Amino acid sequence: MLPRTIFPRLEEYLNQHYITVITGMRRVGKSTALKYLLDKAPMLYPD
Repeated sequence: MLPRTIFPRLEEYLNQHYITVITGMRRVGKSTALKYLLDKAPMLYPD
């Protein structure tokens, strides 16, 4: 996978309680970005 400049910016939002919408043209890597971020996200368990 090519390093993307947006990934570090998206990682800043992982610990915040905001909704982030990722939009764009078809086949530009939106799903790949989501999978990358899910691997980086801390596991959350509901109480």
